[in-house]
Amino acid sequence: MGIFGSDYESAGVGIPKNAPKKKGVFRFFELLFRKFWKLIQVNMLYSVFFIPILLAGYAFLRVSNSKIAAIIIIICLCAFAAVFGPATAGMMKILRNYTLERHSFILTDFKEAFSKNYKKSFVLGLLDLIIAVSIGSAVYVYPKLSEAYGNQLLMIPFIISISIALVVIMMNYYAFLMIVATDISFKNIIKNSLALACVALKNCLLYTSPSPRDS
Repeated sequence: MGIFGSDYESAGVGIPKNAPKKKGVFRFFELLFRKFWKLIQVNMLYSVFFIPILLAGYAFLRVSNSKIAAIIIIICLCAFAAVFGPATAGMMKILRNYTLERHSFILTDFKEAFSKNYKKSFVLGLLDLIIAVSIGSAVYVYPKLSEAYGNQLLMIPFIISISIALVVIMMNYYAFLMIVATDISFKNIIKNSLALACVALKNCLLYTSPSPRDS
């Protein structure tokens, strides 16, 4: 059997059938400890899709020919943009199954979610990357400008950028989950994610992800 090919758990004391389910952080740690090695496998699989970023970094640092380095970097970044969202959807599908106490075959479920939800997750992943680059640039530039010109008002767009980043992160708690769990339009996914991020602001700020049953 391959490392990702099955989801059989070793025998143990188990959980009583009628035992009340834990909630919040207690539920999180219960699943973390019980599925620890499976989560390691899922993260290993997910990490494979970040190889283009590593290759781009290698080209930037080690390839002396600037034209060749630029070509390699562009190709790698395009490849990463093409798989980041769908790979995240694949991982979310498996994590959702674990949370719902469903059997999950890592490679099979990952591949199915990757291909079935490719279009929506690709667009969402691409938007995430564009926003991340934009906000990262803003966070770097505005403090420099504020210091250079001695104008504290330039920190206002800096604060706005940080706020937008937090909202986008919280929206992602729900967006990818809705992609793999529902069949609603992409527009409604964004709309509902924003609404849920605002309604469940406390949970989002505490990094408590929503229950998959709510999607």
